[in-house]
Amino acid sequence: MSAKGLSKGDRVLISGMLQAVHLNGKSGIVAAVLKSKKIGAGDVANVRYGIQVDGEKEPVAIKLSNWTLETSMNETVDGPRFQIGDSVVLHSLVTATFNGRYGRILTGHDPLNGGRYCVGLEKGGKMLKIKPKNIRLYVKNTEELKTERNRIRDANHPTEIEVADVNTMAFLRMMTLTCGEEEQIKMFGRRIEAVPDFRAEVQRDGGFPIAVDSTWANNHLSQSYECASSLPHLMEMQFKDPDYIPQPKEVMRRLCSPQYDKLQWYYSDRAMGDIYTGAQDRVYTGSVRHNYSNQAYRREILQLGKTHVAVGFVDLGFLMAAELREGDDWNRVEPLHFIGVERSSFAVAKAHVIWQLIRECASTPDGKKVGLINSVLQVWYSSTWTSDTEHAVRRALDVLCQAERSYHHEVRQTLEHWRHAPAMSLKVARKAHVDRTSGGRSKIGILKIRMDRVAMLVRTDRRLCRG
Repeated sequence: MSAKGLSKGDRVLISGMLQAVHLNGKSGIVAAVLKSKKIGAGDVANVRYGIQVDGEKEPVAIKLSNWTLETSMNETVDGPRFQIGDSVVLHSLVTATFNGRYGRILTGHDPLNGGRYCVGLEKGGKMLKIKPKNIRLYVKNTEELKTERNRIRDANHPTEIEVADVNTMAFLRMMTLTCGEEEQIKMFGRRIEAVPDFRAEVQRDGGFPIAVDSTWANNHLSQSYECASSLPHLMEMQFKDPDYIPQPKEVMRRLCSPQYDKLQWYYSDRAMGDIYTGAQDRVYTGSVRHNYSNQAYRREILQLGKTHVAVGFVDLGFLMAAELREGDDWNRVEPLHFIGVERSSFAVAKAHVIWQLIRECASTPDGKKVGLINSVLQVWYSSTWTSDTEHAVRRALDVLCQAERSYHHEVRQTLEHWRHAPAMSLKVARKAHVDRTSGGRSKIGILKIRMDRVAMLVRTDRRLCRG
């Protein structure tokens, strides 16, 4: 943006900070312009302004390229535009008691009442009529989203399953493989086949991608390999023991629930065919990551000019696999009307980004189309992006967030968060993955084809890593 027309007191929204990442998504007021050097025409974006960030004691020097005027987002004549369900923060009110309070937009703006919105405050349930200029969109930062994700995960899943020591599992694996076939059948009920050593396979294929902690990766793979080699054989041997009595923590895992009441019911006196009726719905959050469907898409035949409703579409892979055929009227070709219904706001937001990139690709000259197609595929399938893809995604998010369309408030929250989130280096991304990875369970060992095992283990294209 340009500094023209900027004045002290303007409220701004901060984004794209690479060092002080905790400031991204926060708002502040322009307090001063730092004139430590002569401003040239080519470095306006690098001029630093003193921004009094909400919640900070002292103004922070921030480049012009790292903030935007709040009123530049989707604004109307009366101020910024909001949608029903948006999470917002009140500010600059004469009645200072409500400044800084969080709430949610309950009704659309009222043009007969100064464009005011009805805002329901989070605490106390009070409803207020507020002018648009006194409302700003509240976008959760990364740490808040992590806290929410962890809360939902802990409520839905029991504690991490304990695993034996790697050396112990390796010893048991060797003992199992050295037994004769008859002994294996006696112990486990069948002959045991060795799991291909995918640890060696990835090394023969070129090793780990760049920015991966090789020490951690080798330890993690060793535990994954021993788990894959010992399970379910050791469990089968345990179950065949006539004196085996399941422990409560094992039953809890089989019941797929952390509910203590359900465990008590299981151990109580009951007749065959009794059904537990005290089940509780699992807490669900739209921010849960559903990157792919958990089943292969069938090649559905869809008629152009018709409407198809897909419930739980997860991503747009359904459309990619489908075969589009012309409708009954051969003289007129109409588009397919696709309606996707999905509970995951993350999946819906991602589908919007992919669709916007595809629309941009359709209007791009053929000479530049290949690069944009690569960006579409990276966003769709890869965990690693090139810098060109990042720029393309930010353009798409600008279009989506500024368009006059209605989103579910969770979808809009996700899009706005992505729009203002800073770029993440490959090294930082790898470290974040390591920090969130616990235990040694993986599905690499169940894959039959070597190429699939290596691909799942590496999980990225090395050419993208070097991009």
